[in-house]
Amino acid sequence: MKRLSSALALACVLALPATSAAAAPKKPAPAPVPDATVKIEVRGLHGGRADIYDTVPVRGTLSPYVPGQRVEVTFYLNGHRLVSHKVAVSKGAGDTGSFESSVIVREDGKYAVAAKHVADAQLGGDSS
Repeated sequence: MKRLSSALALACVLALPATSAAAAPKKPAPAPVPDATVKIEVRGLHGGRADIYDTVPVRGTLSPYVPGQRVEVTFYLNGHRLVSHKVAVSKGAGDTGSFESSVIVREDGKYAVAAKHVADAQLGGDSS
């Protein structure tokens, strides 16, 4: 009987720290990261075309604006990656940020452009 009560007392003592640790206050959940929206607009085309050695500018927006963000603008020629530029996003109108990039048309073919923002701790990711 004495051994049973000693074992019971020991079990109670061992259980106390576990219950007090479970009752410790939890850290607050981190604030949710807002979703990003990337949009681009190709300029300088004439009827959807550009001449050889024309510079074709691309302007884009990233919403919402968060300081210090970057967007990767990638240009393609006939479906193959031609060049990529990592550009800074600056404060635009309202709560949007804006960015610019360009490519020089050096040879005949079908050109395309895409912009991508990689998610980070301050803003979610998106691509166009």
